[in-house]
Amino acid sequence: MKFLYLDQNHWSKIERVFYKLEEDPTISNILSLIQGLIEEDRIKLIIDMNRHWETSQRDDHESRRRITDLMLKLSKGYYVIPCFFLEEEEINNYFYKKMGLEENNILDFAISDDVGYLFGGRPSLEGDFEDKEKLKEANKLINEYISRPEFIIKQFNKFSRIDEEARRKSVTAAENARQPLKEMKNNKERKKYQQDLDLRVLLNKIMKTFHLTEDALKNYVPNTFPRLKDKVSFMKQFPLFYTHATLVNARDRNLERKVLPGDNIDIVSYVVPIVYFDYLVGEKYFINLAEQEKLDQEFGCVLLKKLEDLEPYLNSL
Repeated sequence: MKFLYLDQNHWSKIERVFYKLEEDPTISNILSLIQGLIEEDRIKLIIDMNRHWETSQRDDHESRRRITDLMLKLSKGYYVIPCFFLEEEEINNYFYKKMGLEENNILDFAISDDVGYLFGGRPSLEGDFEDKEKLKEANKLINEYISRPEFIIKQFNKFSRIDEEARRKSVTAAENARQPLKEMKNNKERKKYQQDLDLRVLLNKIMKTFHLTEDALKNYVPNTFPRLKDKVSFMKQFPLFYTHATLVNARDRNLERKVLPGDNIDIVSYVVPIVYFDYLVGEKYFINLAEQEKLDQEFGCVLLKKLEDLEPYLNSL
């Protein structure tokens, strides 16, 4: 089984051809190949909450309806959860390996047809209710309701206005975070600064996951990393954390380019596919960064900027 992830602009290409809004023989052939491979259970085309979010931003209701129907049809309701929800499992695997235990397959946690994966969780009623059975029944009904296909379709189709203030705050926070890089002499100095910061963040995550003190942590993690590559090698044992940090850092070192509102969506969308999927067709800038940082070589994912370039890979399956 192969796993494929498409960014929104590539879904839009398929949408226009599928609904005969335009003709493109190459995209039409790619669509036919994808449909055939899905039916033969040889490939899964996975969507996520960011496909839902970006679809809901479309102004035109008919356009939202078209792409929603297509996404749910081709994905067959399989969703990938954002990378942040999986970091704890990676930390668990690090300790399992240290103790000689069998590691979990992260992909088993990453993909599901559970609608909670699409919306980042399932709502539930909580509180000090006297009748626990009624509370349990109420939550069961809520789960049944949000799992209905019509509910999922409604969420995609519902127009969601872009929160410009939130976008501005996101960009400002990202720009402020990279201000120290502008004071440094070269990229070597910037990279070292970023790696030191990332390591501290990772160690804090590990301590938080297992409620470890710094002294206890020393029993499982090296005390020092004499060389930069030793530090990198350690962080690579947590692939999702490493990939997210690598993409953010590479973007931030490109000081001539301003941070864009959609950057975080692209980065978060690509992390799990880069590490655990077979094919990712994404946005040109971040695919270039991923290749520049050799993430495709590290994890074996085929990274593509053009949907048309996917055709020979599908033909080979």
